[in-house]
Amino acid sequence: ELLHETLLDVALKTEQAYWDLVRARQELFITNHLLRRTADELDRLEKRGGFDASPVQITQAQSDVEQRRSEVILARQGVHRASDALKQLINSRDLSLAGETLIIAADNPVDLPIAFSLLDAVTTALQNRPRINRAMLNISDATIRQRVADNQRLPVLNLGATVRYNGLGSTHGQSYRELSDGNFIDYILNTQFEVPIGNRTQQAQYRRFQHEHQSSVVA
Repeated sequence: ELLHETLLDVALKTEQAYWDLVRARQELFITNHLLRRTADELDRLEKRGGFDASPVQITQAQSDVEQRRSEVILARQGVHRASDALKQLINSRDLSLAGETLIIAADNPVDLPIAFSLLDAVTTALQNRPRINRAMLNISDATIRQRVADNQRLPVLNLGATVRYNGLGSTHGQSYRELSDGNFIDYILNTQFEVPIGNRTQQAQYRRFQHEHQSSVVA
């Protein structure tokens, strides 16, 4: 379960890093588009400088162009950071972090409404979440320990049976022959019944595992 949880965590981080890269490239596309539009506006104002465009407007447009260029630089850096984060998770020899290779996302953001079913999402999460499975195993283990502790509170009754063959003779050979005849057999039966006074140790052990079971259920 721990390995399963680790794999799911890596898969989730990789998917998040991928869509972060998609978002970063989309921001770079938007900032480049805004830079072109701002540059076109500056060019239009400069051409109309001798007519109805004031020097203040032209200076403001130049400032806007420089601002857009700095935003493009920041957006490019964001794409590089997102690409490096995804390469680190992929951990491939062909995608070195020291290289300048950029990962190109194959998907574009979907501009459509997406409907989710809360019941299906919760059901799927409960069935596949490793922590839930591990919690259920903890409850099962605590139940077994509580059942064993409950059995240990019961009285102990042991039953023993012994059968012994005897050989009686004046020599060893005669004694062994008497064993095969089975004329001298001892039968011993014994019982042992034990009830601890107060039974405090087993009672305390049972209460301890009972509390552990309740804690596992709450968890």
